[in-house]
Amino acid sequence: MHSNNSRAAVVRRRSSSLQWERAGKSALRKEGGNNMVHKLAIVAFNLALAASCLAQDGLVIRTNNKQGRPSDAESVYISACSAVEREFRINRPIRPRLTLVIGADENRAYWGAREIRLTEWDPYLFAQGVVIFAFQDLLPDEEGMAVAKRAVTWADSTVDAKRLAK
Repeated sequence: MHSNNSRAAVVRRRSSSLQWERAGKSALRKEGGNNMVHKLAIVAFNLALAASCLAQDGLVIRTNNKQGRPSDAESVYISACSAVEREFRINRPIRPRLTLVIGADENRAYWGAREIRLTEWDPYLFAQGVVIFAFQDLLPDEEGMAVAKRAVTWADSTVDAKRLAK
């Protein structure tokens, strides 16, 4: 009989420890869930901050004293770059370095200076300029020269069928 009581005690100990482990795991899950939400919030914040930094690194905005800084310039910049990425199925982010000048004498893009000058803020003209500069970044000078060389090579390698018949 003593052995039955000891078995019952062992079973009770095992069952009570098992319940404790189960309770401990559910408590951990609850803690882990809160911890996971906290971690996801931190990741989301860091991604937003990184996107903002990318926009600021590629885009510089200058205004004259009469014009205010447009609040949506950075979002138009990112959106135009993303549109080029999607259109040409580019996997890497394209963020051309350029300067937006608002309050210029005329609406114009300067290739060498990589500037878009606008008399007043116009998101459509700005987006057009960003797309042009982003397109240039798609095919840098070295790659453009390689494509041109391939084009000439292909043109020289094709033969007209009439010339072969002679």
